[in-house]
Amino acid sequence: MNRVSQPERHRYSLFGLQVDCDFPLPELFEGTPGSTADVTIESGPLPIEGIFEPGDHAVPGGSLLVIEDAGRYFVQGGSRILIERAEGASERNVRLFLLGSVFGLLIHQRHLLPLHANAVEIDGRIVAFMGESGVGKSTLAAWFADKGFALTADDIAVVDFESDVPMIRPGLPRLRLWERVIEATGRNPSDFALSFEGDPTYDKRDVLLPSDMVASDRRPLGAIVLLSRSGSTFESVRGAAAAEAVVSNTYRGAYVRTVKTVREHWLMCTRLVQEVPVYRACVDFDLNDLDGSYEPLLKSVRALLASERDDAGG
Repeated sequence: MNRVSQPERHRYSLFGLQVDCDFPLPELFEGTPGSTADVTIESGPLPIEGIFEPGDHAVPGGSLLVIEDAGRYFVQGGSRILIERAEGASERNVRLFLLGSVFGLLIHQRHLLPLHANAVEIDGRIVAFMGESGVGKSTLAAWFADKGFALTADDIAVVDFESDVPMIRPGLPRLRLWERVIEATGRNPSDFALSFEGDPTYDKRDVLLPSDMVASDRRPLGAIVLLSRSGSTFESVRGAAAAEAVVSNTYRGAYVRTVKTVREHWLMCTRLVQEVPVYRACVDFDLNDLDGSYEPLLKSVRALLASERDDAGG
């Protein structure tokens, strides 16, 4: 009798979770062999009948995410992902949405708070930078990385409340940058793979970072900076305005209705701004002068972190 070969399993670490997958995820660092998996990822037909439009859907036993040119992803209990690939979908596109929107859905199922933000370690404290698409979050994170600051999260910064203070979990060890930004940082775009295949107008590329440039463990969140391209240079945001900023910058915030955690999500957002200071910074960056664009912001952030450290010590 011929035995049916089983697909090779791969172990990775992402958002503080041990991930067991039946296909390679080269964007991630290896996990801990022999440890219990927090999340399993498998390929195959979904146990769901019917035709669903692209988007997220609440279905029996979990949530379904349908993405054109990639496939259907069934997310169950914050611990299992089943992928039914679209015909002709490239592995890169399947992984792009898996490590983005699909994991965002899983994070919501696990009752954690994913911010649409980049996070870096500055003077021993983790600072999250959030803001609308196009405001320069990833450009800023690339600049920080090139200056020797450790990246904690790119695009998705996951906050948990399992300790006395809100903690940021280590995220994807890569930056997703437009070609013009890659060139502005002194890199060659052709050295990096396209993030998405099949759209000639989309030229974002994945810049994978070595382990010594990224965080490896969860750390307390010291401050949140809401980036803007207009307004005051640097100011504090408090109360309802701060909470609303976190709500509007929650990664895939619409998923909270799919997973039915609207009230819990609001409570996490309000708790976060009660325990972590929020600031708004105007940074109208210039790709031809990144140092001139970001040095004033770094100076302001360092000053506020030093002030808070002095207040805590006093």
